[in-house]
Amino acid sequence: MTHVRLSRALVCLLPLLLAAASCPSVEEETLPLLEASYRRMQGGRIEEGIAGFDKAAGRLLHLDEEERPIWVRPFILTTLHRPGVWSRMAKKTTGEAASYANLAGFLGYRGPEDRLPEAARASLVEARFHDQPGRWSRIPAWALPELLRLCGNSLMRKALATDPPMPPPDDVPPQVADPITRAALARAASQFMLRAWEVAVEQKTWERDGRIDYRGVVQAMAGFQRDIAGAATDPDARARRLDEARLWDTRATAAQENVPLQSLKAASDVEFVRATVRDHFEDGVKAYGVAVEELSGRGTRELAEEHYRRCIEHLLVAREFKASLTKEEQARMEFASRAVKGLRRLMSTP
Repeated sequence: MTHVRLSRALVCLLPLLLAAASCPSVEEETLPLLEASYRRMQGGRIEEGIAGFDKAAGRLLHLDEEERPIWVRPFILTTLHRPGVWSRMAKKTTGEAASYANLAGFLGYRGPEDRLPEAARASLVEARFHDQPGRWSRIPAWALPELLRLCGNSLMRKALATDPPMPPPDDVPPQVADPITRAALARAASQFMLRAWEVAVEQKTWERDGRIDYRGVVQAMAGFQRDIAGAATDPDARARRLDEARLWDTRATAAQENVPLQSLKAASDVEFVRATVRDHFEDGVKAYGVAVEELSGRGTRELAEEHYRRCIEHLLVAREFKASLTKEEQARMEFASRAVKGLRRLMSTP
């Protein structure tokens, strides 16, 4: 009798189990819709693209928070940050006959268009995206360029902000510390922008955006290097920075003239782009230690200078990609200040 009841129970449960097994996953149901909507926007069909995002958002809102891919919200936010797109959508999300209610609710953003990039960056940081190893491999290829450019733009906004990227260390004038730290952020941003351009070229889609953003970063980088050269009193250090400024100028000109990416003879540092916040903190401290070893007689001033720069670069990126720092991480940030001091000594001592 017990076996009969068990058999009947299994028969009753079987349709439910089959339905659960056949229920499409987020990847099977929502990601194709997101991609199609994104392609429509790429083709200039803005209204259709926004409507598709709204439909995808409606599906995502029915999922628990932990079931939603954490990159989707910043991806949509940064995609909507295009001339006229956000204002067109904002007009239709107000009033009695509001449209795109699902998308507005999913994004949770009601601010002005010029704050969209910061909202996208904040959503990545708050979701601890940069803490996750292998995070880029879990993002579909078609979405990669936008998210890579989002990271690069986040770093560049910090590099170009009115306030200095970090307080000048003791005994280092702001006119020396400021361009050093801004250059570190810009060089880090160039890795993300170059990788975004590389991926776009591979996909043969919206390659122009990657080119334009990369050009803007390397132009700024050339200016920062000239500022560093102007603050250097050691002739060799000044000459090295001016040579580097000319290299960045050459790349900016090539990007401006639509030279093929391969002709730049530049490749992104993929390991740097893939690194987690923890990796950046660890690599930054290691780079400082290598710089000290180089100066102790086991290497050259040029290599020491490069490792000091890498130290600052890693640590500033780690700080920018982390919502709040632990006491240990705050202590590691002190090595960035020490590296700025080390660079200043190399710039002023023959």
